[in-house]
Amino acid sequence: MLLSRTIQQINDFVRKVIETGEKRIWMPAAPYSFRLEPVKDGRKIIAFKFTPLHYPQRGKRGCRSA
Repeated sequence: MLLSRTIQQINDFVRKVIETGEKRIWMPAAPYSFRLEPVKDGRKIIAFKFTPLHYPQRGKRGCRSA
């Protein structure tokens, strides 16, 4: 039963977890974002590298600071 509840394919993981999270985090006026790069061993994806990005010009318009 546990096996049927896990994500079996990496493309399903990317679609269900990574892309969903990216859509929730990304806002056009936010000064922060990230870039995602798969780390591969041959053709197999073994990890993901998250790189935070800072856009200071975005934060000056339309985004309140906490």
